[in-house]
Amino acid sequence: MDRAGAQVYLTALLRREKVGVTVVAQQVAVRDNQAMQNVQLLLTGRTGSELLPAEGSRRSLVIRWQYRDRQWKIAEVQEALQ
Repeated sequence: MDRAGAQVYLTALLRREKVGVTVVAQQVAVRDNQAMQNVQLLLTGRTGSELLPAEGSRRSLVIRWQYRDRQWKIAEVQEALQ
């Protein structure tokens, strides 16, 4: 998922015009050509000209990476249960 795709996903998730994403914590484990990344995010959303977020939520994602064609590519993204 690229930046634009992530923004569309998060906007739909929060149903807001503006979405903020803060990485709270992350952990990466690499083994051969595979990597697993656990990411904790704080998502905030606001509409129009609001200065402060109208809502926020914490999400945890598990991202599986594969190294191929001389670069790391996302193979799978799942929302982790909290």
